[in-house]
Amino acid sequence: MVVGSGFNNNLCISPNFLSDTDTQFIKSLSVAKLKVMRKWVGQLVEQRITRKKFKKYGNTNKGFTDEELEKFFKYSRNEEFKEQLAFSMQAYLGLRIGEVVQVKISDIDLEKRTIRIDTEKSKTCDSLHLHDRIYNLLKSHIAKHEKAIQAHNGYLLYSDAPNFNRENLSEHYLRKKFREICNRAGLNEWYGYADEQSSSRVFPSGRKLHRLTTHSLRHYFGTKVYESTKDPILTSKLMRHSELRSTQIYIHTNKDKMQKGIEEAFEIKSGN
Repeated sequence: MVVGSGFNNNLCISPNFLSDTDTQFIKSLSVAKLKVMRKWVGQLVEQRITRKKFKKYGNTNKGFTDEELEKFFKYSRNEEFKEQLAFSMQAYLGLRIGEVVQVKISDIDLEKRTIRIDTEKSKTCDSLHLHDRIYNLLKSHIAKHEKAIQAHNGYLLYSDAPNFNRENLSEHYLRKKFREICNRAGLNEWYGYADEQSSSRVFPSGRKLHRLTTHSLRHYFGTKVYESTKDPILTSKLMRHSELRSTQIYIHTNKDKMQKGIEEAFEIKSGN
């Protein structure tokens, strides 16, 4: 299948590149479906060639500070215990939000103090140590809600919403709760708009890019581990990155240190 070089959504197909199965499939398509296919392929080619880049945050620290994290949990409500546990597992174990919602009680070994994680990006199965801070939270949650957990196919963060037919909390739900807590805590700093200009009623002038997102909890974990160990390889292992360069994104320097570095670099020495 050969696609024309223009961006007019024209799809040129050369018979030399088609198998009998391909030919039969194309002949079976209606005119409407062929138009959709042409448009989709044209957009795909345009994206690949132009390689549109989305706005980055430069040296903006996307991770929580200790003070911000303390404030975040302070403004979470008592009834949000599962949400607090989810966000704690991100901040103190470095889990991605998609990994958090998939954790089952069978993944946790309280005796050995370990948790098994199916790492999303590298497609590996990893084991993490449960330090005291997170161990006590998990132990208390399981002891108090084990029956409910088992009744929901073993999902640690089970869903008891009556209007949804699902056994565990969704990523979308946790992101929504995260933003609600940030709103209550006044942690709504943002650094720009997304490059795509939405014409929807929700984002009429473009979607705001908040500095703190659920992934900022993972940033917090990576920064804390590196600050404590000064070992990028160990940090990379604990972050479960397949490449060391991925870890660099998560190692942040706070504003105070950056300001101090500039001041010291250009400090006027007495007697000069």
